[in-house]
Amino acid sequence: MLSTIDSKDNWYISRHAMFTASQNYRLLPTGAGGKGWGSAALTYIEEKAIESMTVLHEQPKLEYVEALLHGRVHEMPAHHWYVKVTGNTEMEYHGSDNPIYIPYNKFSGGSPDAVAKSEGKIFWGAEYKCPANPKNHFNNLKMKDQWCLKQQKIHDYTQCQMLIMSTGANGWHWMSYDDRWINPKLKGKIIEVLPDANFIANLDIKLKLAEKERKRIVEMYSNFGKTV
Repeated sequence: MLSTIDSKDNWYISRHAMFTASQNYRLLPTGAGGKGWGSAALTYIEEKAIESMTVLHEQPKLEYVEALLHGRVHEMPAHHWYVKVTGNTEMEYHGSDNPIYIPYNKFSGGSPDAVAKSEGKIFWGAEYKCPANPKNHFNNLKMKDQWCLKQQKIHDYTQCQMLIMSTGANGWHWMSYDDRWINPKLKGKIIEVLPDANFIANLDIKLKLAEKERKRIVEMYSNFGKTV
């Protein structure tokens, strides 16, 4: 694990052109016949190549998306509910107002919502999801374990595994939270996610191949317009 990068300005800069935990699920699909990159993966790699060749002029504006705004507003209440229910008072909150970026390697990493440390080392973390639509939270309440999460929400599952990879933690908690439910027990659903060795090994390979392809694209366009 490389050094943690915090402060909001540095956070935006540090994530620029990186393959990040919340988006790395896009690298999983393969091309036709199970070979090569799928179209979604190629698009993602090209996006990172473009970021590599451009300057980050300002912070991305996420607020225009209603669902993202809802999530940001409810992250802190979600954290308080999590701490109250689990008793994990050692959890440090690092939501949208206090983000940290933790590199996995020089070209990928993730930003946890909350982490717990022992002697300066992260041993557990949490990822909070606050659906804008109560029906989505209702569906989340039905999930039993991490294998249900893997099957139904591969993007969230990949995010948790990537954060485990980046931090070296023993495991992660994925939580869906919606404070609009009358029954307090239904406001949150917590699923324990432990390291998935095969999944992690495959994701590590995908990341290395994606970085190789990103570099190839950047190199190709660095020679754009040159004459022989």
